[in-house]
Amino acid sequence: MVKKTSPSNAPWVVLLLLTLIGIALSVDLTYIHVKANLDPTHQSFCSPNARFNCDNVARSTYSRFLDAPVSVWGLFGYLLILLTALLGRLRAARSPALLGILFFFTGVSTLTSAWMGYLSFKHVDALCILCLTTYVINPILLAMTWVMIKQQEHSLGTALAAGIEWSTSKLQYTLLVGFVAVLIPLAYPKYWEKNAGPQVKQPSTVNLAQLPNGADEKGHPWIGSTLPAFTITTFSDYECPFCQRANFQLRQLIADATDTVRVIHRHYPLDQACNPTIQQPFHAKACTMAYAAYCAAQQGKFWSFNDMLYLQGKRLSKDGLADKAKEMGLDVSTFSQCVTSEAAKEYVAQDLKDGTKRMVQGTPSFFLKGQDDDLPQGTTPEGSAWIGAEKPVVTIEEFADYECPFCRLAHEKLRELVRQNKGKVRLIHRHFPLDQSCNSMVKRPFHQKACLLAQAAECAGKQKQFWPMNDLLYQTHKKLDKQRIIDWSFYMGLDRKAFQACLDQNATNAHIQSDIEAGQRYKLRGTPAFRMNGKLYTSMIPPKELQAALQGGSIKALPRSPVLRRTPVPSTRPAATSKPASSVAPRKP
Repeated sequence: MVKKTSPSNAPWVVLLLLTLIGIALSVDLTYIHVKANLDPTHQSFCSPNARFNCDNVARSTYSRFLDAPVSVWGLFGYLLILLTALLGRLRAARSPALLGILFFFTGVSTLTSAWMGYLSFKHVDALCILCLTTYVINPILLAMTWVMIKQQEHSLGTALAAGIEWSTSKLQYTLLVGFVAVLIPLAYPKYWEKNAGPQVKQPSTVNLAQLPNGADEKGHPWIGSTLPAFTITTFSDYECPFCQRANFQLRQLIADATDTVRVIHRHYPLDQACNPTIQQPFHAKACTMAYAAYCAAQQGKFWSFNDMLYLQGKRLSKDGLADKAKEMGLDVSTFSQCVTSEAAKEYVAQDLKDGTKRMVQGTPSFFLKGQDDDLPQGTTPEGSAWIGAEKPVVTIEEFADYECPFCRLAHEKLRELVRQNKGKVRLIHRHFPLDQSCNSMVKRPFHQKACLLAQAAECAGKQKQFWPMNDLLYQTHKKLDKQRIIDWSFYMGLDRKAFQACLDQNATNAHIQSDIEAGQRYKLRGTPAFRMNGKLYTSMIPPKELQAALQGGSIKALPRSPVLRRTPVPSTRPAATSKPASSVAPRKP
């Protein structure tokens, strides 16, 4: 008698392991989908460049099916495969019914993978490495199911027929699966609509009416401050979904910093039609849209046309662009001639050349230039940021709080003093936030963001951008919270993840604490306060003493300011309204 060998467990083990990997990938892809659609500054680990970019795929409309991310449907499918495989293993290892159902689920997953792969290569301007991994897993699951059917000596038709019979006899399970499938698109939150066209279009329109804008000496369009403390130059592509979201978020951010920040737009279309660094078809309309934006700028309509291109440009033909130009009040004949002109091509080519020189690797890319980049900058041995003379005649330390309005006024005057006396004056920033969360001298809630703002300045300093962040914090602190500061770090060209991690590091707090302890040793009772060449001043340094410190040199004196006062440390006593403002616990500015 020949003994019948039992089927190998290997196909079942492979199927189980791959299904678990598929579940893990689906969870990760769902997380990426949420972050990519809610946070335009997010960059996942699987987005190394413009071609292989999970974030851009997640922002594509192809990443959703029936109002839920494809990854959520994938997670649902993998869970069904896992449940069916375990049920078949535990209850009826040789049952053709559950093997038939398993073959149906893995077959649907494989067909879905083939379709999504086609869309990725033909219609989505990026590839998702994690998605591609699932496209490989799914046909292997189908193959393992086929092997298990053959091991049980069933035909495929028999297994499928048995599966259908089981599904109808166990109707409660079939209805439950159907109910969950209907519930997914109904219950899943539509968070991607927060960054959709109508939602981002309105803030842009409002801000555009409020913000100054123009062109610099080289003809590059700018928006924001007329006298900026720092300038952000962005290299962008109108077919890049990340650029679209960055454009509108940055517009909202600079609307809160119109006295401080200017944004300059530069073109960097990822289109081989005009960009020699692109070796294969990619953003096939990007060059034409860049030419169109240039031509709109020639008629004074750059920013409104820019916003239209981000929202609708990908769907427009050349005739469609001309129709939009007409709607916006442009001279259509002049516009149409300009789009194909050598001037437009040369302008975009120069932007591409400049972007390549700056080592642009993808879009959007941001570059920061501060107003005092020409001045020497560094840190003291104790870790405090300084700006001005490398070998100073006069050294001024300012103890300041970013929420103190008098500190801002004093700081602006000191920065001007440093500029006018290059090589003679050095300014050192010391933190003294009037915030009880880090300053033990403050006994009641007062400047409740001051410690966070001080940390932000220190973290920017670790990436050599202390002074631009310092300027931003002074001007916009009322509208900043932790998330907005992190968003700003990205647009200022900082490593966003490193910056965010730094905000919570003890080393940052330790340096701020050392400044606070120094202020306490000097018995500071408010901000701003100054030390010049070792001498303490609790109000603006008198011009005569500055002259004396320079031994009769030609230093230009600080302008007098009748509004410059100090913000005292708040006491625990309630404010007495009958006393002058300078002698009572102040109200929060």
